Amino acid sequence: MLKKIIAGVIALTAVFAFVVTVSAQTATLTTNLTIGSTGTDVVMLQTFLESKGVLTIPAGTSKGYFGGLTKSALASYQSMKGITPAAGFFGPITRASYNADATTVVPGNVPGCPSGAMFNNMTGQPCTTTPATPGCSTGAMFNSMTGQPCSSTPTTPVTSGSEGTLDVRLAGSPANNANIQTSTDVAVYGLTLKASISTVVVDRLDLQVAVVNSGSTENPATLINMIKVWDGSTVLKSWSVTQADFTKDVNDSTVYYIRLSGLGFTVAQGATKTLTVSFTTNSGIDTDRTVTLDGYQTNSLRAVSGNNITSYYSIDGSCLLYTSPSPRD
Repeated sequence: MLKKIIAGVIALTAVFAFVVTVSAQTATLTTNLTIGSTGTDVVMLQTFLESKGVLTIPAGTSKGYFGGLTKSALASYQSMKGITPAAGFFGPITRASYNADATTVVPGNVPGCPSGAMFNNMTGQPCTTTPATPGCSTGAMFNSMTGQPCSSTPTTPVTSGSEGTLDVRLAGSPANNANIQTSTDVAVYGLTLKASISTVVVDRLDLQVAVVNSGSTENPATLINMIKVWDGSTVLKSWSVTQADFTKDVNDSTVYYIRLSGLGFTVAQGATKTLTVSFTTNSGIDTDRTVTLDGYQTNSLRAVSGNNITSYYSIDGSCLLYTSPSPRD
């Protein structure tokens, strides 16, 4: 019995020594490997394939034997690298690719997290707690420096954080009396938005448009054929508009409005930004038109804040435009 215990201790010591040796080695390999191969080189190859997310060693199974699972994983790696045939044989071509990819690969690397990866390609979990983008801490939805989304996921906030608020004001630019006759992407309306308490995402704007032609009201689409909403120099969304896109107010026949939705305009907590609307007008405008823009009714602007609460805001201020070759007095 004592001999068995001593033998077990010796065997366990040998395993620990083997692991430590692998940890200290570099990743360069110089031998061919295939079904039935064993040893340190196989452990290093298996660890490398784990780091590429193509191999998962079953729980309780030791590394060091090149079996069918390793062969399949190696074939997947070969396919990723364009190596043909992708037969799962570790020969000179695959070895050269391996040695170019690997630096120091040691047991303990997280499967599915190749070097530099931020998220595990098998589980979707973070590979590291180090932010990949300045201003985007782990779990952050919006960049604390720029206010832009930290990922390509939808900009609607998740249910967390605090309910934010917006201070909504008419921007100083564009100013009244912009001439929009037969022009492209003329800035016609601007809102200055400041977020407090949390980051806020503006989702929708109901824009009131009144067009008067020689004393008579007309559908705005007789003048306007394209509307764009801008975040600085970036177009958030654009609409090619027809008369059907404008709705006449049931209580005021001189007023039409249009709903501009899906904006995703992000205002970070404490930041102030300007949202701008531009018009492109139809050609052949040969008579004077006066155009008045404003928010439509009291809930003209809809936004979503950090705890997924939707809030509505009114817009204080209108803007007057015209379609004449010279400014009005």
